Amino acid sequence: AFDSPFPERLRQIRESQHITQRQLSRMLNVSATIITFWETGRSVPRLDNCVAIANALGVSIDYLAGGATREHHRHQ
Repeated sequence: AFDSPFPERLRQIRESQHITQRQLSRMLNVSATIITFWETGRSVPRLDNCVAIANALGVSIDYLAGGATREHHRHQ
Protein backbone atom coordinates (compact mmCIF):
# COMPACT_ATOMS: atom_id res chain seq x y z
CA ALA A 1 0.00 0.00 0.00
CA PHE A 2 0.97 3.60 -0.55
CA ASP A 3 2.30 4.86 2.81
CA SER A 4 1.50 8.55 2.61
CA PRO A 5 -1.05 11.04 3.96
CA PHE A 6 -2.24 11.54 0.37
CA PRO A 7 -5.12 8.99 0.25
CA GLU A 8 -6.76 10.27 3.44
CA ARG A 9 -6.06 13.90 2.59
CA LEU A 10 -7.68 13.48 -0.84
CA ARG A 11 -10.79 11.91 0.69
CA GLN A 12 -11.06 14.58 3.39
CA ILE A 13 -10.76 17.47 0.93
CA ARG A 14 -13.21 15.90 -1.52
CA GLU A 15 -15.80 15.20 1.18
CA SER A 16 -15.39 18.65 2.76
CA GLN A 17 -16.38 20.14 -0.60
CA HIS A 18 -19.35 17.75 -0.94
CA ILE A 19 -17.92 16.26 -4.13
CA THR A 20 -18.64 12.59 -4.82
CA GLN A 21 -16.03 10.21 -6.18
CA ARG A 22 -18.03 10.06 -9.42
CA GLN A 23 -18.13 13.87 -9.69
CA LEU A 24 -14.38 14.11 -9.12
CA SER A 25 -13.75 11.35 -11.65
CA ARG A 26 -15.68 13.34 -14.26
CA MET A 27 -13.76 16.52 -13.40
CA LEU A 28 -10.48 14.65 -13.91
CA ASN A 29 -11.62 12.49 -16.83
CA VAL A 30 -10.69 9.25 -15.03
CA SER A 31 -12.82 6.34 -13.83
CA ALA A 32 -14.51 6.43 -10.42
CA THR A 33 -12.60 3.22 -9.63
CA ILE A 34 -9.33 5.13 -9.97
CA ILE A 35 -10.54 7.68 -7.40
CA THR A 36 -11.32 4.78 -5.04
CA PHE A 37 -7.85 3.32 -5.62
CA TRP A 38 -6.22 6.70 -4.90
CA GLU A 39 -8.26 7.18 -1.71
CA THR A 40 -7.48 3.69 -0.42
CA GLY A 41 -3.79 3.86 -1.34
CA ARG A 42 -4.07 1.01 -3.86
CA SER A 43 -2.50 3.20 -6.54
CA VAL A 44 -0.76 6.54 -6.83
CA PRO A 45 -1.82 9.24 -9.32
CA ARG A 46 0.68 10.35 -11.93
CA LEU A 47 2.06 13.87 -11.60
CA ASP A 48 -0.31 15.24 -14.26
CA ASN A 49 -3.24 13.81 -12.31
CA CYS A 50 -1.89 15.30 -9.06
CA VAL A 51 -1.86 18.71 -10.75
CA ALA A 52 -5.42 18.14 -12.03
CA ILE A 53 -6.62 17.05 -8.56
CA ALA A 54 -5.06 20.12 -6.94
CA ASN A 55 -6.66 22.40 -9.54
CA ALA A 56 -10.06 20.71 -9.27
CA LEU A 57 -10.12 20.91 -5.48
CA GLY A 58 -8.42 24.32 -5.23
CA VAL A 59 -5.56 23.20 -3.00
CA SER A 60 -1.79 22.96 -3.40
CA ILE A 61 -0.07 19.73 -4.40
CA ASP A 62 1.98 20.10 -1.20
CA TYR A 63 -1.23 20.08 0.85
CA LEU A 64 -2.53 17.01 -0.99
CA ALA A 65 0.76 15.27 -0.20
CA GLY A 66 0.38 16.01 3.51
CA GLY A 67 2.03 19.42 3.78
CA ALA A 68 0.69 22.35 5.76
CA THR A 69 0.30 24.84 2.89
CA ARG A 70 -3.33 24.55 1.82
CA GLU A 71 -3.43 27.58 -0.48
CA HIS A 72 -3.52 26.86 -4.16
CA HIS A 73 -1.47 29.23 -6.27
CA ARG A 74 -2.69 29.46 -9.85
CA HIS A 75 -0.10 30.41 -12.42
CA GLN A 76 -1.00 33.55 -14.36
